[in-house]
Amino acid sequence: MKKFFCAAGLLAALAVSAAEIKAPVTGVMIFKNGVSAVRRTADPGRETEFQLACDLVPLQGSLWFNGPVVSVVRKNVRKPVPGKYPLENITKTFAGKTVTLILSNGNGPAQEISGVVWDPDPKPDKLQPRRPLPLHESVVWIKRNDGSMEMVQRHRIVGVRAPEAPKAADLPEKSDLRPAWLFTLSKRAKRPVEIDYLSQGLSWQSAYRIELKNASSMTISQDAEIINNLDDLNQVSLYLASGYANFINLNQNSPMAMVQPSAVPSVRYEFSNQFANQKPMSNVNAPRYLRKAAYGADSIGKEAAPFGVSGTEETEDISLLPIKDFTLKKGEVCHRVLSSAETSYERLVYWKIAAKRQADNGYAVGGAVSVPMDALRFKNPFDTPITTSPLEILDGGVVLAQVRIPWVNPKQTATVEITKALSVTGKVLEYEVPAQNLERAEKTFTTLERNRAGKVIVGWLGPWRYRVTDVQGEIRLKNYRKQSARILIELDYSGALVSAEDAPKETMLDRSGSVNPRARLTWDIRLGAGEEKTIKYRYNLFMRN
Repeated sequence: MKKFFCAAGLLAALAVSAAEIKAPVTGVMIFKNGVSAVRRTADPGRETEFQLACDLVPLQGSLWFNGPVVSVVRKNVRKPVPGKYPLENITKTFAGKTVTLILSNGNGPAQEISGVVWDPDPKPDKLQPRRPLPLHESVVWIKRNDGSMEMVQRHRIVGVRAPEAPKAADLPEKSDLRPAWLFTLSKRAKRPVEIDYLSQGLSWQSAYRIELKNASSMTISQDAEIINNLDDLNQVSLYLASGYANFINLNQNSPMAMVQPSAVPSVRYEFSNQFANQKPMSNVNAPRYLRKAAYGADSIGKEAAPFGVSGTEETEDISLLPIKDFTLKKGEVCHRVLSSAETSYERLVYWKIAAKRQADNGYAVGGAVSVPMDALRFKNPFDTPITTSPLEILDGGVVLAQVRIPWVNPKQTATVEITKALSVTGKVLEYEVPAQNLERAEKTFTTLERNRAGKVIVGWLGPWRYRVTDVQGEIRLKNYRKQSARILIELDYSGALVSAEDAPKETMLDRSGSVNPRARLTWDIRLGAGEEKTIKYRYNLFMRN
């Protein structure tokens, strides 16, 4: 027990005597999911013991130090709160004065009560030591004009109106328990100590805009909106990260940062049409935690890698957009123009037709009917990927649409749907016909049932009975435009292809353990002005019966 109290006394002494060092953010890597990789830099100079002048809120398992750090202790220390706070204790501030209290009334209109604030515990004599001001009061007593006393619950008070402002000298001062990070170094640091951790509070969203200049050239621009709820950023190295952000402790903070906000309600103070600002208070019962960072002699003097620079140059699935000397205060939002490039494009009609049969049983699939879409096709002109974002498309000064563009790698071709192609119509029909080739059925089923002609009509695969049939399909197109149109059709189907007109490209998608494989037919055709066309295709299907 003696050792315990000695250690507690040592920590308290350290909190008082250790120099307070600023640790500003010098580098930050922001992901779209609200997680940021933060680097702070603290220069202790000749000090081997110091405390940070800021608080950190790292995610679990993400707090690391570069420097001769032996241990880091996070505890709550009592610090004076700067300024005067008239609404921390209404009774002490307005004792003996006439006020009007504004009270909450559930979903109804606010209520008001006027009178003189009565202090049941008046101020002691000046010669006596002043007792510490309580963090908040539970009730406020009001003496009404008729002499009656009324007790008002503190949580109901949402505002105070007073005929005169209290004197600054009479306002109570407050000290509060605030978190402090106490660092102990094994020796004097030859370079600033770097603190790396993952945290929430910064996020960003990207947006793109395409402007069609003429029939073949366009400009694509990328902007970003950056939200800062972490800390003041002053001339930092900022990286906007895109990719699949895989953070397992996204919603779990480190035990070093477990301080919950106080439940004290905020109150508005009204005088001369001005409002006093309330500041949140820390939890006085927050526990104290210790983190030890032990390093070998070789790693203590090791210089950290430059922030945001890949060591292997092989990390391409996480894309970084650098912004140098970025400045943004906490609580602010910034709109930033990132890049712009010109490239060629092609206007076409894109029609993606979903499979009309299920792969496992061959049953018909319901859902919305697909239609031909007016679309753009272009290659990503940037050196970095286009990330999944909103995309606005303009033809000169005409806004065509705002859509969502998926991830597009550099030099990869993207097809972006604009709107429904009303001037090019299309219709798909499918119907069952007798199977022509039964070779696939004979290789697939363990037991076969044949008709009088000896053809397989039913097959058994385990406990399931399947009917063998073909599906005949037709794609009917008509171009109402005054000029020819390029039409790109992607048709998904479940089964085995028998025949298809106009030589489409066949791509196998996925079998997924089903008796009917999934595949795609792609047609790239040009339809003249006013021309009509019908494309026929046929595939073999096993339908569970």
